[in-house]
Amino acid sequence: MKLKNLVQLAGFRERTKRYPYEINDFDLGNGTLVHYAQWLHPNESKKSIDIETVDAYREILKEGDFCIDIGAHTGDSTIPMAEAVKNEWVRTRA
Repeated sequence: MKLKNLVQLAGFRERTKRYPYEINDFDLGNGTLVHYAQWLHPNESKKSIDIETVDAYREILKEGDFCIDIGAHTGDSTIPMAEAVKNEWVRTRA
């Protein structure tokens, strides 16, 4: 058992850490602008969403398909998947 678990057993709770985010815009070049909230956790890497990734998903997914991104984390794979199957909640027309 770890020391922090003993503290929790004693009835003390850890403070929840909160990290900011920034909104990044990615232009897919086909009239689609994606707004993406980048989490600013110290261990998080910069994300990028591009049309090449969407096209790669279109090779295995078709319009209207249902897919699940297990372990989605920040959604940098989920958004191109949704764009590939044309889920309108992701899109914003420029």
